[in-house]
Amino acid sequence: MQESDLVRPKVGRFCRTEIAFLGTSPGKVKELVFRLIENLSDNWNLGYIDCDHQSSEMEKELGIDSSKALSHKARVEIIDKITFSRADFRKAFSVPERHVLLNDIDAAFINGNHFKASKQILIIDKDKTPTLHRKINRLSNVLCVVLADDATKDDIPPILYERIHNLEHKPIFDINNIHAVAQFIEITLKADTGNINGLLLAGGRSKRMGGKDKARINYHGKEQRFHMKEILTKYTMKAFMSCRPQQLKEFSDQADLLPDSFIDLGPFGALLSAFRQNPNCAWMTVAIDLPFVDDKTIMHLIQQRDPSKIATLYKSKDTGSPQPLLGIWEPRAYLRLLQSLAFGKNSLRDVLEDANIKLIEPLSDHTLSEVDTMDELDIAIKQLSQQNSI
Repeated sequence: MQESDLVRPKVGRFCRTEIAFLGTSPGKVKELVFRLIENLSDNWNLGYIDCDHQSSEMEKELGIDSSKALSHKARVEIIDKITFSRADFRKAFSVPERHVLLNDIDAAFINGNHFKASKQILIIDKDKTPTLHRKINRLSNVLCVVLADDATKDDIPPILYERIHNLEHKPIFDINNIHAVAQFIEITLKADTGNINGLLLAGGRSKRMGGKDKARINYHGKEQRFHMKEILTKYTMKAFMSCRPQQLKEFSDQADLLPDSFIDLGPFGALLSAFRQNPNCAWMTVAIDLPFVDDKTIMHLIQQRDPSKIATLYKSKDTGSPQPLLGIWEPRAYLRLLQSLAFGKNSLRDVLEDANIKLIEPLSDHTLSEVDTMDELDIAIKQLSQQNSI
């Protein structure tokens, strides 16, 4: 793949969704942001980005705290605070390092007095409006306007209407109406949630079935690859069938093939290849050897999707463990997959260890039944025949 063909994730300076608050003092920004985080934290993983000039000045005046490892030339100090962990680094984070650090965050709220962000919320504070013109270059994508204290719409400087596209049509909220502001931000967060593409996993070698191609087995009146692809197409933006590069000619009659670009890594490589093809959407995986997956299974999965997690997966009734080959993997899973590969792990189950995932119950005892052997094939065909005759 040429560099120009590589699809880049849609991320800002800090993470995928970042909102800067500016137009008032740093203290008022912090107060507003903290109230919003408290209001939204039940459903979203949120972060806060700020700059601490006061501590920096105190360090210059009094010296670095000698109880800290950084004052003794350590490059990093990690403290387990029992209820949370803190890491201090003697360096500034680069943009890629920020993206890694904030990968699991749904949105970062940023003090716009210190940092730029790809989206902004403009605060109108009468004490600060005379200086707002200095920050117009930071107002590239204003989402809404918040009126601080006793400010009104008339206090918005005319120059802002001239320089900010469509400002007159932006929603306006009172700073004390936190619930309304939070609701508006939640709509923005939901809009930033990636669409879902389908990925039918069909690159296996079927060794336990003596080489019989699982994709060509007829359970429902047509080959499974066509049957399952039709279902995925109904419920996703676009559905693909993954395969090994050697299978491209074999499946030349199949639309939207997605050959592995991470070779010989099984489903792990197939999912990585999908994210490489489009890192800005979620990917719904369905293994070709799950013949009991139907419309209801897919609809239930979409209804139960939690985009604040790494993945939403069906749970095995027998073991309670997640089934990684039947679920929705969010865009943030891409980095987790690459990190696992860097440490020599190529199992989706390894990726899920200690990961923030949502597990849902299958709709029936047969939903997760796999067909890996000829005996299992005979049983599945009989069960499906009885099921379809009811």
